[in-house]
Amino acid sequence: MNIFEQAAKQKIRFQSDRGLLTVEQLYDLSLQDLDTIARAVNNELKSLTEESFIAPVADNSTVESVKLDILKHIIAVKLAAIENAKQAKDRAEKRAVLLQALASKENEEVNSMSKEEILKKLEEI
Repeated sequence: MNIFEQAAKQKIRFQSDRGLLTVEQLYDLSLQDLDTIARAVNNELKSLTEESFIAPVADNSTVESVKLDILKHIIAVKLAAIENAKQAKDRAEKRAVLLQALASKENEEVNSMSKEEILKKLEEI
């Protein structure tokens, strides 16, 4: 069972400064907000996994592990989207520069033509 199925079955909610949030609502948060929630969940997970020599370990650690895995996944998705957008912007800028250079070369080609060649091309059009 994947982490999102577990979250749905267990009705997992994430504590934030806005109250309890569902998995779907996490996608609307900024990376900073996600990082804050992930840190809190990680701290909770660490405190649950501390060994006790007189009490059994609580089973809440699995819920917290799922929460942390979900947060890590969403953060990774958002970081990948930012990187993809950056790469797309870079490609668009390089394409614009190349198109401008091509137009410049075409203008040079036309400017280097003689008057007769230009008139001949105009007649062809």
